[in-house]
Amino acid sequence: MTPRVEGLQNIPAGACVIVSNHGSYLDGVVLVAVLPRPCDFIAKAELRQQRIAGPFLRRLGAGFVQRFDLRRAVQDAQALTALARRGHALVVFPEGTFRAAPGLLPFHLGAFLAAAQAQVPVVPLVLRGSRAALPDGSWRPRRARLEVHVLPPLPQPGEGDLFARAVRLRDAAYTAIAGRLEPAQDAP
Repeated sequence: MTPRVEGLQNIPAGACVIVSNHGSYLDGVVLVAVLPRPCDFIAKAELRQQRIAGPFLRRLGAGFVQRFDLRRAVQDAQALTALARRGHALVVFPEGTFRAAPGLLPFHLGAFLAAAQAQVPVVPLVLRGSRAALPDGSWRPRRARLEVHVLPPLPQPGEGDLFARAVRLRDAAYTAIAGRLEPAQDAP
């Protein structure tokens, strides 16, 4: 399957946080294949030891973040901020997981806190078809039409404290992605 890709010109040359919807374990593979520059993938800590995804993510050099231990989550957010400040492009699935049913889950705030604190662009990205290609609970890929749409970077909110700016970035990214994601197309 060769993904149809549009909008790669929207990825800045410098630091940024790319945020994408998450439909299947195939998502990371698709993004590694199509993104035009090296990126640091950020994944939930539980995947580090996962039998299939774990080795792939470790070889990719992914950063792992804790979702359930608040103190560790704060440290991980600070590490993401440091990477962004050093000019890295981070790729995050802010839903934190995926499910069999189509549609977006609420976004976690960590990637947006890092972007707001480092004052780097947030680039929304829409993946279509990966859920149909590799549905939750299945390890056998199916033929599906894969699409990657890189949307224009979101403007940094200038006013408010860090938390308020991160929330505005999160909400803007959610709206941008939801507006381009057609759940019926991504259904298994």
